Amino acid sequence: MHFENFLFSEGNFTGYLDFDLSQKNIRIFDLCYFLAGLLAEEGDTAFTKEEWLRAVKAALEGYESVSGLTAEEKRAVPWVMEAIEILFAAFFIGLKDSRGAEEACRILHFVQDCEAGLKGIAG
Repeated sequence: MHFENFLFSEGNFTGYLDFDLSQKNIRIFDLCYFLAGLLAEEGDTAFTKEEWLRAVKAALEGYESVSGLTAEEKRAVPWVMEAIEILFAAFFIGLKDSRGAEEACRILHFVQDCEAGLKGIAG
């Protein structure tokens, strides 16, 4: 829940809107958003490349055990994660939040560095 989604009238809470829940998007968006979000951990809890690729593999296998992914969806996984981080970088730049933009760029570069491994996992 985001505070920006709360509705007020004359200082009183009147409702809640969340357009993220109503959007039509590609099926792998939430999965890619989750996997890229894992990389936001800092310090001693940060993933190594190998650990993250294992987490990606496990998440994709779990997703596919319920709902199969097409070959195109699998190939698009790294690109969708990269696009998410580009959007985050632009968002934080717009807020003049250099730390947030730098973090998004760090994640973008990490995902780019893992592209070959991601393609191997995704098939």
